[in-house]
Amino acid sequence: MSAPNRDALLDNALTLLQQGKAGKAAKLLQPLIEANSEDAEALSIFGLARQASGNSDGLLMLQKAISLEPDEPRFHLHFGFALQRMGRMSDAIAAFSQAAKLEGGSPATLLPLAQALQDSGHGAKAAAIYDQLHQQHPQGGEFLYRKGEALHSVGDFQNALEAVEAYIDMQDNPAGKQILKANLLIHLMRYEEAEAIISPLYQQNPNNPEIALEAAKLAHWQGRFDDNREILQQALKTNPNHAGLLSAYLQNHKSADDSHITIAAHLVQQSALPLIERQTLSYALANLFDHKGDLERAWKLFRHANQMSPVSFDLAAEQTRFDRALALYEKLNAVTEKSDPDEQIYIIGPPRSGGSLMQSVLCAADDAASLGERGALLPYFFRAMEFDADKSAPELQTLLPQLQPSDGRGMRRLAKTASCVVDKTPHHAYIAGLIQKIHPSAKFLHMRRDPREVMLSIYCNNFPTAFSYAADLNSIADYLTLHENMIIRWQNAGVKINIAQYEDFQQDPEQKGAEIFTKLGRKFDKTHLAPEKRDHMVRTFSAAKIRAPIKTGATMRFDKYKNFIEGAEALEEKLSPLPSSPK
Repeated sequence: MSAPNRDALLDNALTLLQQGKAGKAAKLLQPLIEANSEDAEALSIFGLARQASGNSDGLLMLQKAISLEPDEPRFHLHFGFALQRMGRMSDAIAAFSQAAKLEGGSPATLLPLAQALQDSGHGAKAAAIYDQLHQQHPQGGEFLYRKGEALHSVGDFQNALEAVEAYIDMQDNPAGKQILKANLLIHLMRYEEAEAIISPLYQQNPNNPEIALEAAKLAHWQGRFDDNREILQQALKTNPNHAGLLSAYLQNHKSADDSHITIAAHLVQQSALPLIERQTLSYALANLFDHKGDLERAWKLFRHANQMSPVSFDLAAEQTRFDRALALYEKLNAVTEKSDPDEQIYIIGPPRSGGSLMQSVLCAADDAASLGERGALLPYFFRAMEFDADKSAPELQTLLPQLQPSDGRGMRRLAKTASCVVDKTPHHAYIAGLIQKIHPSAKFLHMRRDPREVMLSIYCNNFPTAFSYAADLNSIADYLTLHENMIIRWQNAGVKINIAQYEDFQQDPEQKGAEIFTKLGRKFDKTHLAPEKRDHMVRTFSAAKIRAPIKTGATMRFDKYKNFIEGAEALEEKLSPLPSSPK
């Protein structure tokens, strides 16, 4: 085949692939491969088309193309796309990294790498790549916006907001990008600023699903649940198949119409729908069936949602990360300056262990404010924990005096004039001692709850990819063991961590609440135990649930689903050594 005809076929095949017509692209290239099975470029595109069409031989063709021309970045890029589609995210990241290394780091190779990192829960690393690209290509600020999206994905809302605002400042007409800014403002509890963006957008177009979602979210976080329902119902009238609207509606309103349930049940099975949308909708639908008592159907959907997770838990890597944090703690000198806010309380129990409720109770006092799950120090410490302490400690030591006032200013933006702040970031268990090096007066509270209940509650809720263990019951059990071990090792290293048992507090909120407040040096009042009467929201990912009255009596969800859980007894045995079962 002549070179012009060959090149035209390859170009046409790539166009078909971009249009989602992988089968036609493969059929178009078949004669070219039959004529020359050693044509590396044709093999790479053909292999990508075959894999996208669901044929297992596509991966072998992609690998053969790389073996024929190992220094061609495009072939590694194609290989990465195929691996990404298969859910093999670590391998895809390795392929994209190799493509970027060979190509020299242009947007063509760095953008797929950054997106794969972001999708795998490494939003901070993705943000660093977007930062690099912005420095190289500052026109328009596109990469600043992408940086904001990446930081948003890992909960670094303040830095995400700064990136998005910098992008907006560069635009003549940034209206289309204001929605992400509003979302970040909601997460940062700056509701008035968020409303100033959302209200005019919603008034102009109440049926726009993205705008309606943010308007509904704002209403939800502010405790305006009737408004939340009305906004979602109105938007669903013109967007009945919108997965995001359905997810929000089903999650928050258990008396949903059968028609919405039917549509949602159909959508979660559609592979054409983006994975994250199918996953979110599956969780919402599963929790709805759980509420209705249809346990078998609920469990199938919980499993379906978790099986779609793009990330996996690496226990050895997480253990190494903590070992390095502990080694850093031993090598660092504490900052001697007084912190502002002076009184800082960090709730560091695992997710779903009652931390949101305790945060709500602690922040009921007039002089206390919630920081939600801020986690602003995590990127700095996690970056240092990528290396042995001997290498990273000197640089980190010089950074500590700068981090203290900077972190304090960030807290003060949220806390206003409050003298006490309460943070509830579970990942702070990794860095409790390091936080104390920056803020020596910091106090810690570890919430314990029956580990079986924590495990199942994590599994049945939709967590960001930063919680890499959340989609697998065995991984959750491993993490809970690691988390408890981190608490004990911090205590052994000299960090004072107060312990509270969720079930004990739930049975006797007044007595146990007073004991917890005393441990933390706070003054207790029994009116703190009436969150349903509070006239303000406490910023947390469980914002609606903590408005409900405190219930006495344990809810044993694990027992409810035990007959549906494969290997339930083995999981119980695995968790049995943890010192967190109720007495």
